[in-house]
Amino acid sequence: MEISKAIIAQATKNNAVLRHAENELRILEEEGNLSNTSISNEVMKLLYIITKNKSFKEDKDTIINIVSQLINFKSLSPLTDDEQYFINDRENENRKINIRDPYLIKEGDNYIYRDSFRCLITHRVGVAEEAEVVEDNRGIAYNVQPIIMGENGVIEGKLVGGIIRDFPFNPRTIYLKSLLVEDGEKTVIYVYQDLLNEYCKYYEPIIEPLPQDIIDQINKEENENSSN
Repeated sequence: MEISKAIIAQATKNNAVLRHAENELRILEEEGNLSNTSISNEVMKLLYIITKNKSFKEDKDTIINIVSQLINFKSLSPLTDDEQYFINDRENENRKINIRDPYLIKEGDNYIYRDSFRCLITHRVGVAEEAEVVEDNRGIAYNVQPIIMGENGVIEGKLVGGIIRDFPFNPRTIYLKSLLVEDGEKTVIYVYQDLLNEYCKYYEPIIEPLPQDIIDQINKEENENSSN
């Protein structure tokens, strides 16, 4: 059934959520922050369908949470290692993908979650600069593979992912406090190994060794910067 503007307009008279939405969307359009007016129409249709349910007031939070999870292709319950939920990866014959959450893959005997971390920049330095503390803001996070630094600045390798420790598994992304080093046009992100404690509760880190020439280059640049 097509939901016409007339139906929504009539429902809006007696629906506080629709009235609030209509007003806020109008303001957003007037401010120029919503150029595509069809978005407003679709939002109003969706809210009309959701709020006309008599149980909406009692179950509002549950309904909104479920819809949000499903729109973002999230699972509604913990993931398991049950083989029925894995399919073969057409691009890699040695890999299987979970149909409930495509970030969960199986490679050999390992179950890997490909969205297990983000690099949250808490310090930033440039050449010959003191460390600048960046406000702990979830907006300054990078989906990159950082270099892991061990004791005394020893480079352990590059963090490329995490093996799930236990099932059932509730997907989670851990924000790793990171150091961003800027040198001209080149940017390198480091995570100190002792800051992986929270991450290691849920994942076994996969750390790939770096080629020796890259390690030598990083050490050379660090020594040059520290001497300036």
